[in-house]
Amino acid sequence: TKRELNEFEKELNSNGITVKKRNGKLILSGQETVIRQFFRNKLLSGEPHTNLEQVIHIDCVSNGRIQELNHIMNHYLKQYQFSVTHDYRHYLLLDLLIFDIRWRRGNKINPRVDGNHPKVIETYLLARDLLNAIAQKEVEESEIVALSQVLISIGSYESAYLGSNPNIEKTMNEFISMVGDLAGIQLQE
Repeated sequence: TKRELNEFEKELNSNGITVKKRNGKLILSGQETVIRQFFRNKLLSGEPHTNLEQVIHIDCVSNGRIQELNHIMNHYLKQYQFSVTHDYRHYLLLDLLIFDIRWRRGNKINPRVDGNHPKVIETYLLARDLLNAIAQKEVEESEIVALSQVLISIGSYESAYLGSNPNIEKTMNEFISMVGDLAGIQLQE
């Protein structure tokens, strides 16, 4: 185990991530985006990896929480008709698990995100509903935008969904009206 950990630590270090030992536990240190990128690439590399069900640890993930997150994820992906391939679902589940652990510990993402990107706007409602269901309350916009950016990179809406969903049409009409009011132009026309 020590030899495998040393090899893994070398791989982490080469990607800008360090391992610190504190109170008998190993803690990853580095920028969250770099850590997520590393684990995304590791998870999707095709190499054998630990099943997410095996990460249950008393201080980190309660028994059954991964199944709950998986259920929430599948529910909202189906509701919004958002398609994510099987391999990328593991990545999304891992991202939701990271959010859940961070949120419960009171750690929030740095608000250096661009919520005005058109693709972010497309996935904003799905990301908001996913995170609100996990946190069981309203989460900050920076968290929603960060998940929106993940959703952009791993999936897409089914084509029939975008033009036919009354919730999206209503939200888009409100958005167009609000921007028109701010600009002093009747964009609806």
